[in-house]
Amino acid sequence: MEPHLLDIALINQLPDDVLLELLRHMISDNKTLIRASHVCCIWRRLIHETPSFWSRVELFVNEDAVDQRAAFWISRAGMCPLTVELAWRKRVIDGKLVYAVSPDTNRDDTRELFTAPVTRLAVILRESMGHLRELEIHDSAINPLGFDFFTTIFETLKGNTPMLQRLAIVLDKPNTSIIPRPSVPFELSPGSVISVEVKLSHCLPTYAPSFSTRITRLSILVGTDVDQILEAVRPCHNLISLNIQESRPIRFLRTILPSEPSPISLSALAHLRLSRIPHTDTILNAIESSSLRSLRIEAPQWGGNMVATVASTLQKCDGLVELVLGGIGLPAIRTRDYAVEQPPIILPALTKCLILGNCSELYSLRERLILPQLRSLDLAYCPGLPSLHSITSSARLKEVRLISIADEMTTEWPTTLLSISTLTRVILVDCPVRFLECLDLPSLQTLVIIAPPRLTPGHSDGPSLRCFVKQLGPNPPLQVLLMLSVDISNEDLIWCLERLPHLKVLVVRRCTASDAALEALVYSSIEGAEAHQLLLPRLNYIELSNFSPQSIIKFLKSRNDTSLTRGRGGKAPRPVKGKVGFDSEKHKPTIQEIDTIHSLSLGIFEAK
Repeated sequence: MEPHLLDIALINQLPDDVLLELLRHMISDNKTLIRASHVCCIWRRLIHETPSFWSRVELFVNEDAVDQRAAFWISRAGMCPLTVELAWRKRVIDGKLVYAVSPDTNRDDTRELFTAPVTRLAVILRESMGHLRELEIHDSAINPLGFDFFTTIFETLKGNTPMLQRLAIVLDKPNTSIIPRPSVPFELSPGSVISVEVKLSHCLPTYAPSFSTRITRLSILVGTDVDQILEAVRPCHNLISLNIQESRPIRFLRTILPSEPSPISLSALAHLRLSRIPHTDTILNAIESSSLRSLRIEAPQWGGNMVATVASTLQKCDGLVELVLGGIGLPAIRTRDYAVEQPPIILPALTKCLILGNCSELYSLRERLILPQLRSLDLAYCPGLPSLHSITSSARLKEVRLISIADEMTTEWPTTLLSISTLTRVILVDCPVRFLECLDLPSLQTLVIIAPPRLTPGHSDGPSLRCFVKQLGPNPPLQVLLMLSVDISNEDLIWCLERLPHLKVLVVRRCTASDAALEALVYSSIEGAEAHQLLLPRLNYIELSNFSPQSIIKFLKSRNDTSLTRGRGGKAPRPVKGKVGFDSEKHKPTIQEIDTIHSLSLGIFEAK
């Protein structure tokens, strides 16, 4: 570009503060920062004059002159709080994964080669400990230094960290069962009010006492015994959030019984997540906390004392708001042979509950729950109706989602309707539609039915849907109806739509209904036409598939073509937006039909 054209470029006419704001939204990492600084001299000046752009320092410790790069970057950042990320750049040379100092350096990877530059880098970083806000260290078990990398870093990088808010130590893809336990020599002054988030992956470090007491959020991904995990948690007395996940595949989990741990007092703990941990009951028994607000126990081993331990934990947590209990995510079973009745577990503050799994131990636990404040309930892979009866003791329940619920024997179904007057949203995924026959939901506004694709024709869902709509009453408030892969006839679908005057959103995809059902939604404005009530007068969004292009165009013109929708009494129906899909074999539209559909404000998706 010529100089005189550059002078009048619009970007150069923007005030510096506006251009800086645009740059902040555009620059996401060090690479984009460097590229942006090479666009023009104006951008370069603004970037070099703004320390906050340089406050994120991303370094590969095995690159040439990494210490000089760190010094340059930190000097540019000035006194801005620093975010530092250290990692190893991986390269493949002659088919082998190596950690060469530079692309053209192909030498034996020895400890002596890397120890010196890593130490020099740590010296540079140590000078900025006072304004270090985040530190993330990514290591690999196959790097040239092995676990000595942590030792090399932390032997030099130590001292007071008054601004540190986040520490992440990540060991990528360990090829050993040994869990490194580096010593993190960071300290905080006694009067510090800073709180620290710590993320650990395949390592369990130790900390200085002044630092461990300021850790409030701790996340651990590790494959080791429970005893080691508890020892890593024990010094962190002020935890608010604790997340522990097992990294090994379930089939490789060891079943060595842990020793009986001494109690760990976490009086401020509000969020606890334990995922796939062997002997989860040991961790629950060790942690003493009555302040839990969220408890997530995912895929534990439900045998032994697990049920009694979870029940005991729940009974101590009156303030629990969210509960997730996960079992084995398999298709639901029909067994009804469960343990002897146990006393109920009342959770007076719980508003959200998710229970997943089909094991009998988990079923016996969920049948004991009494949840008077429950608002959202998710059940998956379990016998549905008995659970629904026992858990919906709430007068505030708003949403229920059922996933892969077993179809119980007809003789076991309730003889009276289950009435839930507050429920406004129901989602059925891979569940029998006949569940709806047992429900009286006068306030329902959203109904979602996602049935599994049927390989062979089976029992029609139409009668069950008819029965449910009838139970909604004469003027039901239902506004959203979504059906995927539902087996329903034209007659049943039309009958239901005739009784849903408030419906605004209709989705019918991969269902057995055909053009005749869509024909019933066509609006006629011709004087003297057969008098009939306009179906779905408030409809404003629709999604359709498995209908012919001709029937869809006819429906859209009757609703969206203003030249044809004069309407009786001068009122036209509301325009409809949405999208349609076509089976390429059965209903393949022509180019002209596609253009017509687009002109009538609908998009087209590929129906599968």
